Amino acid sequence: MSGRDITHAVTELAQIGRYEPIIAIGTGGMATVYLARAPVADGVGREVALKVVHPHLRESEEAASTLIEEAKLAARIRHPNVVPVREVGEDGAGIFLVMDYVEGATVSMLARSGAEPLGIASRILKDALAGLHAAHELAGDDGKPLELVHRDFSPQNVLVGVDGVTRLTDFGI
Repeated sequence: MSGRDITHAVTELAQIGRYEPIIAIGTGGMATVYLARAPVADGVGREVALKVVHPHLRESEEAASTLIEEAKLAARIRHPNVVPVREVGEDGAGIFLVMDYVEGATVSMLARSGAEPLGIASRILKDALAGLHAAHELAGDDGKPLELVHRDFSPQNVLVGVDGVTRLTDFGI
């Protein structure tokens, strides 16, 4: 996205649910992710990642059900190497997901900036694989495996936080 597109997108979406979009931080085939402010108390907010379905998909039942299904599955995974989904909602902007904001970079960003030392790269991969394992081991309320597969395990969906922890995101298409 160019700077003009980002400004336009944020201006267009002044409020989504109770969240205030600040800036677009990523976009994919179905949705745009914004850094947003969530109100906590009077005058106090915290940063979250807000994933909002693209305007042209707002009326699509398939897009809505896909995003909701992603949220349901991702919300069940409780693991330090998976970005937690905190809320799913809908308003005039369409369906949205609220996730923890991970300050850092995607693996694709890190790859463009230069080669990582082998020790760091192997730690990133180990953390990402631990998150994948947690998803694959996820069981339903009946104890049976859900057989969840991350369908887009790619460098742009692997986040490396400034805290050094690698986390998976985007369990959708």
